[in-house]
This record gives sequence, C-alpha cells and structure tokens, in this order.
Amino acid sequence: TVRLKILDANLWGLPYPFADKQEFRLQNFIALARDFRPDLILLQEIWMTTWIEELHQALPEYWLIHPEAGFYLPSGLLILSRSRPLKAEFAQYPRTPDHSILELFASKGWLKITLRIQRQTCEVFTSHLYSANNPVEREITNTQVRLLNAYIAVATVPVILAGDFNTEPEPFQALFHSGWIWEENLESPTRARGGKKIDYLLLRLPADFLGKISATPLREPSVSDHLPLVASVTWKNLHGG
Repeated sequence: TVRLKILDANLWGLPYPFADKQEFRLQNFIALARDFRPDLILLQEIWMTTWIEELHQALPEYWLIHPEAGFYLPSGLLILSRSRPLKAEFAQYPRTPDHSILELFASKGWLKITLRIQRQTCEVFTSHLYSANNPVEREITNTQVRLLNAYIAVATVPVILAGDFNTEPEPFQALFHSGWIWEENLESPTRARGGKKIDYLLLRLPADFLGKISATPLREPSVSDHLPLVASVTWKNLHGG
C-alpha cells in the first residue's frame, strides 16, 4: 500500500500592493510544512522568484520543480517532492481573445512530475485555472478542465491532481469523466474570505487499484487568501504489483 502525505496551497504570492503580509504568510507556510512533513508540496501562485529561493533554502530536503522563470514565475506553479522525480513537464492552457488583461499576465497551465514510489510509478499534477467573472470567461475555465481531464484520462498509472480550479464543487465534478476519487468532504470552503470551495485534491487509479483521499482545509496558520489542504492519499494494487 502506498501512503502519501500531501500539502496543497495557493499561496497568493503577489508583490505589494497586490497582496499583503507576504513574508509573514510565507514563513507561516514554511513552519506548517516543517510541522506536517509532507511527501509532496503542490503550490500555485508562486509568482515571485524570491519565494522560490526562500522555499528552497528553508526546505532543502525537497526536490524543487517549476517551469522556466525570468523576472517572475509566469505559471506560478511549483512542486516540492521528497522523492527525486523521474521527469517533469509543463503545459500552458491556450490563450483566447476573451482572456482578461489580468489573466494574460499569467501563463496558467499544469505542472506534472513522474515519481517512482515503493516500486510503483505515479504522476503528480498541480494546476491553476482561469478565474472567470462572467459566462464567457466561465467557458474558458471549463475548457481548461476538459483539456486537463482528457490529457490525464490516458494515464495507465496512479495520478494525483491538486490545485486552484476556480470552480465550485457541483459544476466542477460535472466536468470530469468517471473514475476519479474525490475528497471525502467537498463542503468545507477553501477561500479564506467568501466561503467557497475552489481548491481540490483528486486521485485517479487504474482499474485494478483501490484508493482513498482524506483532506482538510486549515484556517490556521494564515498563509494566503486560500486555505491550504493537508491530505493523506493511499492506494493499493489488488494484484500486488
């Protein structure tokens, strides 16, 4: 049986004045990671490259994976893994004429790593979807979900998917094919303000596997305008492979 501890968070890593208390919140998150000691840390909105370096220095026991960064990290996506990844891949969602100016500054997409854990290969994704403000933009978000779902659907190994999907549970679940294992509790909000659940952790397994997710959003310590998810993911190959 594979058992993984996972910490997922949108860290709202924008510079002042677009976000506040950045260093206070980042240090809170680092303390949380040290206390929880997850196998995987899956992050969104790590826009500032200074945060990449701070996380690397504070958590040296992790392999740190992110897409190419320049003045800032356009995707905002970052994974920290205790196990050395076999490979990593990033894909950006297509931009459309209906994208808002704010969304054009971000290269939102998904970041994937492939791991070998207890002689089993698995894939781990973190993603951040378009934040829609009207029905036209909502279709952009929905299209991104469909693209991600279609890409993962052909996987023949266990897949962990986490991130900020900017979609509430009922419409979000309706966009997914069958075969996904969801968190046991989809009622608890993950927005620190506003009471919405838009951050998720999901598991997809081959037909001969059984698995389970237990995830809890944390209100303390304060790390973002989103609540981090601390989770336990387990799976077992029924044939013992």
